[in-house]
Amino acid sequence: MPATPPTPPVPPPLSFERRRWTALFTLPFVVVMAVSGLMSVFWLPHLLGPRLGFTIGALFALLSVALAVSLGRDALQALNSRGPALVVDARGITDHFHLHTHVPWSEIESATIDGEDGTDLMLMLRPGTALPGGGIVKPTVRRQMGRWFGRADLRIPLGGLVYHHRQLEAALKAHLARQPRPPSAEMPPGPEGNRR
Repeated sequence: MPATPPTPPVPPPLSFERRRWTALFTLPFVVVMAVSGLMSVFWLPHLLGPRLGFTIGALFALLSVALAVSLGRDALQALNSRGPALVVDARGITDHFHLHTHVPWSEIESATIDGEDGTDLMLMLRPGTALPGGGIVKPTVRRQMGRWFGRADLRIPLGGLVYHHRQLEAALKAHLARQPRPPSAEMPPGPEGNRR
């Protein structure tokens, strides 16, 4: 009877908070953008004529205020958020700021940080797992093609978080190493299964 390998130790839980210092720079920018957009309604008619100037000024004001509200809302949420936004522990990955869901390790097939710029946590889920937005992960050709092109079943953005790339990568690998392999991934018994 072959000896079972020892189970790796449980890594300590990691929690990541939202970046607040960027919000402090975002809020003044948002105020200037909204005020300049609103002011364009008054000074563009003097430069371009009343009809064209007011039309372009109103359009610019609408766009700049809409963008300012969107950016300002995110900055205020980051300033007012208390507690961790993302938790990686022995139970799984809990996202409190984007997907607002908990994904247990038993449902995660692989978890990697986007290799291009490290701004996304990409999760590939096991077939049959329920997705947060509804639906079930199915082993389809489209899903497999998406894997080849770097798509994931779930993407959690990391850009607004304070996190250490290497620390998060090590925790993901350690937690996934503790998970039992599904029966389909194990080698069959017998002489064929012992070949390397």
